[in-house]
Parts: sequence; C-alpha cells; structure tokens
Amino acid sequence: NVKIWQVMTLVRELEKFTVPRQLPLVLTGDLNSMLDSAVYEFLHNNVVSASHPELMDDAQGILENAELRHGLQLRDSHEFMGKDMITNYTAGFVGVLDYIWYTAERLRATRVLDQVDPETLSEHTALPSPQYSSDHIALAAEFELSAPR
Repeated sequence: NVKIWQVMTLVRELEKFTVPRQLPLVLTGDLNSMLDSAVYEFLHNNVVSASHPELMDDAQGILENAELRHGLQLRDSHEFMGKDMITNYTAGFVGVLDYIWYTAERLRATRVLDQVDPETLSEHTALPSPQYSSDHIALAAEFELSAPR
C-alpha cells in the first residue's frame, strides 16, 4: 500500500503542474511494481479498482479516503515494443520493475532501446554481472512532441 500511496501522491503533484499548462510529461523509474500490480493499473488505466488484491490489506489505513484516479493519460513505453520486456534479472526474480511512462496527448514514442537478449542475461546467474553493472537493465526511449490541442 505504501507504493500505491507514493505513486498516487507523485502523480497528483505532477498533474497539478502539467495539466493546466498542457505540458508533456515523461515519468521514469524503478517502481518495484510488476505489470499486475495496483501501481501499474493506476498509471495505465488512470484508476485502480477498489477490489485490487493489493488494496485489500490496508492495516495502516493510508488509503482509507484516497481517490485512486488521475487524469494524466499515461502510456507505458514497453507497449511500443509489442512484447514482454525484462528490466530486472536476478536469481530470484526475472521481470519488469522499471518503466518509462509518458503523456500520450503531447508525446508519441518513436523508438525504445532494444531488449537485452535473454540468452545474454542467462550467461551469468543474475545481474549484476561482469557485463552489466546493475541488477536493472537500462531503459531509453525517444519521443516526438506535438503541439497542444
């Protein structure tokens, strides 16, 4: 619940700044959240279902009165690739934790950095490795900016 609260708080502040000014936004980071997480659902769908399994246990009550919706119209740059990505490769986990989100109203993804070949990753037990200095794989994207509507 802390992760969804942190992302909700961040998005609310970004929304206050960007929406009135019709500014484009690129939001990047290690969100420590997988594709089936409440964080991903919130960013991708502009809302997270109150019945999402991650929201069922809110012992601290931090989400008690939270309105889990936003109006940024974010897109995940991974979708541009049209296939599953890997951004983290360890002995205990292989999957996506890192993201490049962007506002689709003003930006269009034109290119993203190619995925590291899974065979290359599996040459070593996990990342970091002699070839990759982090347990996270670098992400990069190029965007085309459009005029405000």
